[in-house]
Amino acid sequence: MLMTQPVLDALDLAHRDPLPRQTRPPDPHAAARARALDLAAACFSARVVHLAAELCLADALVDGPLDAAALAARTGTHADALERLLRTLTALGLLTHGSDGRFALTDGGHALRSDGPSSARAGIRVMSLWWETWSALEHSLRSGEAAADVVLGKPAFDHIGEDPDRLALFQEGMRGLNARTLPHVVEAIGDLGAASIVDVAGGHGSLLAAVLHASPRAHGLVVDRPEVVAEGRAYLAGQGLGDRAQITGGDMFRAVPAGADVYLLKWILHDWDDADCVRLLRVLRSAMRPDSRLLVVDRVMPDRVRAGADHLRMQLSDLRMLAALGGRERTLSAFERIFSEAGLELVARAPTPCELHVLTVRRGPEVP
Repeated sequence: MLMTQPVLDALDLAHRDPLPRQTRPPDPHAAARARALDLAAACFSARVVHLAAELCLADALVDGPLDAAALAARTGTHADALERLLRTLTALGLLTHGSDGRFALTDGGHALRSDGPSSARAGIRVMSLWWETWSALEHSLRSGEAAADVVLGKPAFDHIGEDPDRLALFQEGMRGLNARTLPHVVEAIGDLGAASIVDVAGGHGSLLAAVLHASPRAHGLVVDRPEVVAEGRAYLAGQGLGDRAQITGGDMFRAVPAGADVYLLKWILHDWDDADCVRLLRVLRSAMRPDSRLLVVDRVMPDRVRAGADHLRMQLSDLRMLAALGGRERTLSAFERIFSEAGLELVARAPTPCELHVLTVRRGPEVP
């Protein structure tokens, strides 16, 4: 068929590039919206990391890459479901996913191991103890009280102490967290000489052990709940301190051994509200001699908060203490206030390279 010029022109137009489509202008709010959604979804990422630590996935990968089927066989999990978790851990930067389908640890993934210098597994696992109370944070926001009584039916420490598995997990987690901070804390404390030391609520005694190793002429006593005494004795003996360290059960809100040179209180005051802290500090004051020292080892919150990982870590801990225990992290002025109400005074403050400070406290004027 002979094509006319109009037909040829039409075919030519059909083969040309189409007119460009009109594009929408950039959405100036897209990045903020995406960040808010990512922050809201962080709870899902946290659960993935907790499960990776619980399943010991990093331990299984220490000797080299494995595929999902091999890891599932080692961990008693479903291969397909586990592969989806492994892919998520890869997206989080904790694993790599090879072209052969096998997964391997990144430098960050080694922190999920049970051992090694970067291990954070014990600290990660202990956070699972606060999941239930954290989910009830709204109750704390509306009431100003701990959520444990509502979701657990009892105070959180009673809930932990009544179950041997939970108690073991808690103590393991505290030792894991202490392993990271203790070298800095002990350096700030220094050699205490031939001092007598009482570590109040010191768990199995990891802080006291570290202090005694740095103070070879000192001797000490841990006071904690009766259920931790047996394992604490074994731990202290394993540290070679059976002749210089003891542990006893007791209620720190009723009485602590009197007349020691130094009292230690590490990561304890943040567990309690101001009224309970003052009550505990008055018990300590009554046990202290005029020349005794109380060393409070805790976070010191900034007066003003800025965006950043360090401040976020402290603020999340503050909310976690609220939901789980009714406690709080404190600024320096807040510490000074509760010390004063208990008849104590802050005389020195030593920051450390970790988030903890060592506050030296002496007896002050007695408060009626």
